[in-house]
Amino acid sequence: MNLNRQILHCTTAAASIILSLSNAWGANAMSPATRPLVIELFTSQGCSSCPAAEALLGGYVNNPDALILAFHVDYWDDLGWRDPFGMSISNQRQQGYVQALKLSSGFTPQSVMDGQVSLVGSDRRGLQTALSVTRNGIPITLSKSDTVLSIVLPESEASTRFDVNLISYQKEESTAVRSGENAGQTLKEYNIVRKFQKLTTWNGHATTLDVPLSKMGDGSNHVAVIVQKPNQGAIVGAASLVL
Repeated sequence: MNLNRQILHCTTAAASIILSLSNAWGANAMSPATRPLVIELFTSQGCSSCPAAEALLGGYVNNPDALILAFHVDYWDDLGWRDPFGMSISNQRQQGYVQALKLSSGFTPQSVMDGQVSLVGSDRRGLQTALSVTRNGIPITLSKSDTVLSIVLPESEASTRFDVNLISYQKEESTAVRSGENAGQTLKEYNIVRKFQKLTTWNGHATTLDVPLSKMGDGSNHVAVIVQKPNQGAIVGAASLVL
């Protein structure tokens, strides 16, 4: 598939967009809170260019200013190695960004910053530029009991409706790859998305959502909630929690 071989570079225009992401949710929202930069990495164990991006972003997984989510696509599987973390929803989400950002195609490794800027996943300078911005967003409170994850969204004056997305992910895993472009390597990967689901559309009213922990993906030990404008628009709120 041709879409994973395209190489994109961080241009001056893209850097300007990154610096504008600090308050993408609008001036009418109430009680803003500092939030992390959301970095969605589209990657695959079958892609020889991806380990460099995995290693770069792995250095930031414990940075409170970044929420890194690695979406493993499965369209590399036909080249000799089946990525055990590959999911069709990852392909769908990547293609959603291709449409939303008016890109010619998706590729791996591809990082999407806050739902608004596409970069090569190994672009250290672009990542550091994005992290240099302090972001305000809709406050999200996460807590859990033995069986339930509770998500609290406050009352807000925001006039736009938003998607509330729940992502469960695995903090770290090492895989010995036996075939394909990375044959013979042991890949260490981070924040591997195991399940993605849209929970609801939020209209700015105070809301509490309770989700059974049993609905998290297999192998997940962390969870994240991102609030995003419809059609994979700008991300305006993000929070994470250890399960």
